[in-house]
Amino acid sequence: MQTHPAALAFDKDRFYVATAVQIEPERLAKAPKAFQKLPLFGTYQVGTRKPANEKEFFDSMNLAFAGIPSSARPDWWLPREDVEDSITKAKIPLASLMAKYPDRARIINRHLGELAKDRANLYYLPLTSEKTLDWIMVIDDGNKAVAYIPVDGF
Repeated sequence: MQTHPAALAFDKDRFYVATAVQIEPERLAKAPKAFQKLPLFGTYQVGTRKPANEKEFFDSMNLAFAGIPSSARPDWWLPREDVEDSITKAKIPLASLMAKYPDRARIINRHLGELAKDRANLYYLPLTSEKTLDWIMVIDDGNKAVAYIPVDGF
């Protein structure tokens, strides 16, 4: 139960999988009401807010250096619908990753199967966690996830 994914958080230019064990209980109490308890099943789909002031910015940086990213801080979470415009601005055409890295393109095509034919309407963002940086989340025009693929998206 402790290591299950608790949240899939959009943060600036990527998605981050926050596990239950990463989330400090005292931060849950400060979270928006909808996120004050960890989900028993599934994951929260959230975004992260921006720092409210310079002090929050520097505190956030210090916590990130200590291994606590804003994505794993429920007191910074927002409902996913609040960040949809930011996701739309950040998503990258999947074709650009495939053109730049042919070796990754083969892996992507293998994972996408028939969806690969519709690459023009597919996008991606890096999908990271505390332990990995080498996955992508493939999303469609409406920002819905269609695949998770083990390739570096950076």
